[in-house]
Amino acid sequence: MIPGISPNSDLKYTPVETGEAIEYRSPKKVLDQDDFLKLLITQFSTQDPLNPVTDTAFISQMAEFTALENAMMPALIARRGDAMRDVAIDLLSAVGLERRMDHRPGELSGGECQRVAMVRALIMQPKIVLADEPSGNLDEAASAVLHELLRDVAQRNQQAFLVMTHDERLASSMDRRGYLESGVLHLED
Repeated sequence: MIPGISPNSDLKYTPVETGEAIEYRSPKKVLDQDDFLKLLITQFSTQDPLNPVTDTAFISQMAEFTALENAMMPALIARRGDAMRDVAIDLLSAVGLERRMDHRPGELSGGECQRVAMVRALIMQPKIVLADEPSGNLDEAASAVLHELLRDVAQRNQQAFLVMTHDERLASSMDRRGYLESGVLHLED
């Protein structure tokens, strides 16, 4: 049970399948924590119970660590850093950061920081990844690489991606599209 949410609430459920990538739109430019919580509840409450620590990931940025440490943070917290180091290196390389792993965020561009944040969200292979404008700071070439990585990871690892974007190229690469209205995700077929 998620604190503060009544089991008898009138939230509507629209199932999202694992391995599926969905683009959604909101009237807000940036979704807040309540919006993400509503998405988690309305989309996944009817499926297997989620562990909010290991089964979900948010794409965000942390300023205190090198790119590699930043990417590995969930694994380090879970005391699986040694086992996940090669995974982090492979993912960072996949997004073009193989030569920037020892740099701190202040030494990276905004787009590079965003790619590190994406890798951090992916490293523990959560069931659900909520991405708010994941390619917003990236140039066209880096965006294309990231979009391909999202699709590949979703299918290979059977992860669900809910992607908030105004990037038409990314939106068109998703399996389905939808829009968020009053906390409910409406999916188009």
